[in-house]
Amino acid sequence: KASSVPRDSQFVRDRSCHNSDRTSHAQVEGQEPPIATDTMADEEGPEVVVPAWHCLSKEETIKTLECGADLQEVGLTDAEASERLAKYGPNRMTESKKKTLLERIWDQVANVLVLILVIVAVVSMVRAIVEDGVDNKVSNWIQCGIIFSVIAINTYIGIIQEGNAEKAAEALKSMLSSDARVVRNGKEVMIPGE
Repeated sequence: KASSVPRDSQFVRDRSCHNSDRTSHAQVEGQEPPIATDTMADEEGPEVVVPAWHCLSKEETIKTLECGADLQEVGLTDAEASERLAKYGPNRMTESKKKTLLERIWDQVANVLVLILVIVAVVSMVRAIVEDGVDNKVSNWIQCGIIFSVIAINTYIGIIQEGNAEKAAEALKSMLSSDARVVRNGKEVMIPGE
């Protein structure tokens, strides 16, 4: 009986497939160990329950995929590969959702240090409004302006650095070789991997 594990619970999924846990389950109950699964929703198709492949042994994987025992020598035929591509989809990492500008700004300002600076700026603003002397008013408004400027500059620099890091990661990703060596129709060939 397979259990359904949410996609975001990598820790739970990894713990559910330790060989020691699976071996003890099989020994105690005299049946096959449970296979952790993952639920995957494709934009174009229905939700599909997919086994956690990293948890399966070579034999379990071959059995789950309904392949022949000679899979390593013969591989898949082109027709089988096309059928599996249609059934399971391309073998690629899911892309994370890009953050909007407002989400990036919020990520930069949502911390305790910025909260303390905002509180100090508000206190300076209140003091500038309440106090009588012109010098005190001016100095409190200057303090308030400097504090908000520091917050704005820090947020701007953080957003620029985060954007540059994302661009660098994308550049590295595009430089990686995406070819895979597979056995097709009994011959070892290179195919574009996704």
